[in-house]
Order: sequence, then C-alpha cells, then structure tokens
Amino acid sequence: MVTQNHVFEDTALALGDSFTLTDRLKAIKVDGIRATSSLLPMPGAKPLLGRIFLPEEDQPGKPATVVLTYGLWQREFAGDPSIVGRAITLDGHAYTVVGILSASFRVNHEVIPTVAGIDKPEFFMPPLDEAKNPTNYGSENYNILARLKPGVTMPQAQSDIDVIAARHREENSSDRDVPVYDIATMDQRVQDSMARQRFAMTMLGGFAGFAMILAAVGVYGVMSFLVTQGTADIAIRMALGARRGTILSLVFQRGMGLALVGIVAGVIGALGLTRMMNSMPFGVKPTDPFTFLSVLALLLFVALSACLFPARRAMHTDPMAALRTE
Repeated sequence: MVTQNHVFEDTALALGDSFTLTDRLKAIKVDGIRATSSLLPMPGAKPLLGRIFLPEEDQPGKPATVVLTYGLWQREFAGDPSIVGRAITLDGHAYTVVGILSASFRVNHEVIPTVAGIDKPEFFMPPLDEAKNPTNYGSENYNILARLKPGVTMPQAQSDIDVIAARHREENSSDRDVPVYDIATMDQRVQDSMARQRFAMTMLGGFAGFAMILAAVGVYGVMSFLVTQGTADIAIRMALGARRGTILSLVFQRGMGLALVGIVAGVIGALGLTRMMNSMPFGVKPTDPFTFLSVLALLLFVALSACLFPARRAMHTDPMAALRTE
C-alpha cells in the first residue's frame, strides 16, 4: 500500500496486544502496540525523554526497543529518568527503553482501534520481524493508519484502497478472503472516542440547566414572597411621607442582602463539589470562571427582579387599602 497508493502522504501499521511485565515485585499485565516508526509522529507524539522510533527500526534484525507512555513510566517506574537506556522484560524478552512519551499524548482504542481491543496502549514497540517482511508478513490482523494528501477526499481514498486491495488479492491467493474494513478519518475516530464523555456532559449540562431554572424560580418566589409580606410596612412608611426612592432602597437592602448570603453559600458548595468532576469536563476546568460568573450574574438578576417588581406594586398601592387588608 505504501508504494501503490496515490492518496496518502504517510502510512503506518499497528497491532495491539497484551504483555506481561516482570521487572517489578510482581508480574503485571500491560497493553501495548507494535507499530512502524511512522505511527507516533502522525498524532503528534513527542518524547519527554529519549526519542521515538527511527525509520531504520522498521527493518528486520534490529534490537528490540520500546517507548513507554507517561502513565506507565510514572506508575511502574516512579518517574525514574534513568529507565531510558535500560532494559525491561515483556513476555520474557528484554526490550531497551529508548523514550518516554509526554504526558499530553493520550490515545485509546477509538483513536487506534487495534484488533486486540485494548482500551489504551501503555507502550509502543516496533513490529515483529515477520511484519517487516514484504513477502511473508505473518499475521494479517493489522490496523493501517494513514495521512491523506492535501485535497484528497474520503471517497477518493476508499476507491484507491479498494483498487489496491483487489490487486493484492489477485497477487496473493492466500489473502483473497481478507477484508479491508472500518475505514474512517482521524477526526471521526476522535469524535467517536469522545462520544461517552460528550453524552455524559450533555446530560450533566441539561440537568444543570434545569437545576438553574428551578433555582431561579425558587429565588424569585422566595424574594417576591418576602417583599409582598412587607406590604404593610411599606404602606405605613408611605403614609408617614417616605419617598419612593427610600422605600425602594430599603426593599433592595433587605432582599439583596438575603440573596447574597445564599449566593455565597452556593458558590462555596459548588467549589467543593467540583472535586468530583475533575475527570469529566473536556477542554474546560471544573472551576471555569466564565461559567461561575455567568450563573452568578443570572441569579443576581433574578433576585433583583424579584425585589423590584413586588416593590413597585407595593409603592403604587393605596396605603389605607393595604392597612385595612392587614
């Protein structure tokens, strides 16, 4: 495919598998990906320490090497930088650690959907020598990742792949029943990988919006009730000659003071609960200032309205009628 295609700038092979790491006090199961050297640069992987794979490591007979993810390095090797250049044992074979990936590089089975179905790789290593042989590449369960040339569309890429696959089946009788399937762009893979988080955040956002509406209605109802309860007091003050501005100021002081106490208590509670949401938001912090300020502004506006409208009604009420009602 590398030499026959007309639509890809670069291609890479990937094969996921599970291994047993035996360098620690006890053996543990770890998931990894065997891949050609062109794989890691495609999604923008950068080494924190050491290097990633070199093109010459795609050739048979090269030393066994491995690149660790940041998570595995921290969890199993305590972030020891001296691990680079040393050997670790996977499935009873020694692999020299040549690099540690940066903490920002994260992929899962949606982005690189390996046949083995691993959730997320914890290390990368070059393919087996059999996969490097152009005439006898062993297992056929490889994922192929490719970067489209500028201006090439997915239908064009699919057409080119179909032609190459048909030609390959004609040239290799043993591969005539091997399908090429599940073709998608990296953008589609990333969108699929975020589907669960997107659904959770959509549901959470919907419930939060509903809760905010209930809070606004509740604030308005309570404030309006308190102001309405003070109608008699307002009527007496007006009967004694109090100005409307004075009455309005008094109502706001009482109502907004109570509202501010509730808002401060709510902010403190919200900041405490954000600790439970650290792993859920994507691209925004749980303590996002814009979100907090927007909600505060809305609730203050609701409280202001709840004070203003009943107070205006009360000020237009006949003092004697209000006192007779009481």
